Amino acid sequence: MYKNKASSGFQITEDAVMDEDEDEDGDALAANWNISKPVAAAAENDDEDEDDAWADARSASAAQKTSNEERQAREQKMLQEAEEAKQKSLEETKERGKKIQEERKAKEAKDIRLREQKLKEEKERVQKAKEQALGNLKEIKPTVDLEGQRDFMKEFESSFYDGASGGASPSSDFGF
Repeated sequence: MYKNKASSGFQITEDAVMDEDEDEDGDALAANWNISKPVAAAAENDDEDEDDAWADARSASAAQKTSNEERQAREQKMLQEAEEAKQKSLEETKERGKKIQEERKAKEAKDIRLREQKLKEEKERVQKAKEQALGNLKEIKPTVDLEGQRDFMKEFESSFYDGASGGASPSSDFGF
């Protein structure tokens, strides 16, 4: 019924197993310490079984070890590929940053050139306007229209003396 094989060579047989129904003394707690020694033929068969079990265990262990090594190699490869991808992405980002910075500098330089050009054009326009104004000023010739001035002075004097000659007293001119 029971065959328990221990590595120390002890074997529990059916005789050694205590059955509660066969308890003679009525003391169920008493142990039967009669241990029989294993049979030599059974030992040889056990060695073969043990050798097969050990071989299976060793092959399973070797297979597990190789699978662990393969898994670690795959993980290492994945980590390395991830690191390479990270480095590549970092380099691309740096290149894009440099390109954007160069474009920004080029745009700023272009803006500065345009501002300087507009300022230069404005100065040239102002200079041309000055020159034109000076040219127009030089073209003006001083002329005196004596007849026109005489007529103007007569009108002025007549308007000034129109009300002043008619009154006898100066106070009447001021409304007193």
